[in-house]
Formats: sequence, C-alpha cells, structure tokens
Amino acid sequence: MRSVGASTRIEGSRMSDAEVEVLLRNTDITKLEDRDSQEVVGYFQVLDLIAESYADIGISENSIKGLHNQLLRFSRKDEWHRGNYKQHSNAVEATLPDGTKQLIFQTTTPGFATEDAMRALVAWYHADTATHPLVKCALFCYDFVSIGFAFLRFTRFRMATAA
Repeated sequence: MRSVGASTRIEGSRMSDAEVEVLLRNTDITKLEDRDSQEVVGYFQVLDLIAESYADIGISENSIKGLHNQLLRFSRKDEWHRGNYKQHSNAVEATLPDGTKQLIFQTTTPGFATEDAMRALVAWYHADTATHPLVKCALFCYDFVSIGFAFLRFTRFRMATAA
C-alpha cells in the first residue's frame, strides 16, 4: 500500500497511504470517478501483474508500453496516450509540507527524444553482459524513471565500462 501511495504521489496523486488502503480494499472499478483513484487502482493491478508474471515479461519497448496501457486502463483522462510514450513534458517534483513544489529533475522531452532514450535503454540492457544483474537492474530502473538524463549517462557509462 505504501509503495502504491508513494509512487502515485510522485505522479501527482493526493491520496494518503490510508486512503489508498481503503480504496484498494473496497474497490468497485465501475465507480472510479476521480483520476487519483483510477491511477492508484491501475498501479496496484500492474504491480500485482508483475509480481505474478515477472518471468514472462521481457524487457522490451512492447512490454513497457503494454504495462503502461494496463496502468492507465481505468483513467479516462489518459486514454488518449495509454500504451504510448509521453506526449507532454513532465518533471519529478516533491511537494513540501507548506504545499509548495520543488523540482527534483526535468525528464526527457516528449517525442523522438523519449523514443530514442527508451530504445537506447532497452538496447543497453540486452547488450550489457558485464554488469552484475543487481546493479544492472538498479541502473535500468533509475534511468527509466529519469529518462531525461538516461541517454547521456548511458553513453558515459558505456564508454567508461568499454575502456
């Protein structure tokens, strides 16, 4: 519950962990009216799918887009980009106790830059046989979340490990 709450708050949800728990325990998916509830339930179901089927989910652009499609399947506002890479600029922000927002980092610009960065990320994942799997997983996750920095970092990382 905490993971679902924290991860959806990064995306802008205002639901507390207690509210997330109540929602998930009493969910009637036909009555998900607000976007926060739609995102929380979608996120929870995708986590559940990954936990049950991780061995069958490969690292590919298609699987990433498929999980994104499932993640947003209850979100009416997001159906226009469900299963595709982002179409608008976004940033990772923290909401401070006084309600103000602090920019953590700006992500990759939408369009070709995001597509190229994701393609490079997946290609790196499959080509790199030298990095320990645990480190490789951490690098992949970090770069996936902060794809705005990924291409430069991967280029530097690949150059450093190739030397």
